Order: sequence, then structure tokens, then C-alpha cells
Amino acid sequence: MVAVHGNEVDFSGVDLLDDTPVLDVKSFEPHLDVPGYRPTQGGPMKLSARNQLRGTVRSVELGAVMAEVAVDVNGQQIVSAITRASAERLGLAEGQPVTVIVKATEVMLGVDEA
Repeated sequence: MVAVHGNEVDFSGVDLLDDTPVLDVKSFEPHLDVPGYRPTQGGPMKLSARNQLRGTVRSVELGAVMAEVAVDVNGQQIVSAITRASAERLGLAEGQPVTVIVKATEVMLGVDEA
């Protein structure tokens, strides 16, 4: 990050696709996201994150470092910018069912002006 001007952030040296919003919407990777993580024996984990949305991958665009993944969630599109390595490790492909897990410090709402 180079500078912040109001609601705009200037970046340098980041491989983003044109017009891609910078969002932290990504797959949950315990070994990356949880300090001191130690794998458990066996099955799936429960997550504390409440904002879990089931959807289907509609497209995956791979850049040199980053990937843009579009997910259809009940007719609404959510676009996630994740590392190319994560997209490849997860084997993301069109038509694949996924869960979008949203962890954010801010959630904004908008209404039409009257």
C-alpha cells in the first residue's frame, strides 16, 4: 500500500486484474489463518465465522500472482481476489461448489437516494 486518499487506496507491486476491487474474501486455510494451528486427526472443522455463503464457481481468471474467482450465490455474484497458489491448491474450476467465508472489519450498506 502506497497511500490512502479518503476512500481510495493506492497500491504498488500488486498483481490485480483490471477493475478488480480489493476484498479480503478468501477460502479459510487453518494452517495460514490460525496462529499456532496444529492439524487434527480426521474430518471437517467447524468455523466461528457466521458469514458463510454456499455457491458455485462461475469463473477463475489466473494472473501471474493473483486469481479472480467469481462465485454465484443464489443469483448474486461475489468476486474473490486470492493468490494464484491458493486457487491452484484448492483446484478451483467453473461449476465447482464452494463456500464463501466473509471475514471483514467493515460491512457497508447503501440505499437509493429519495
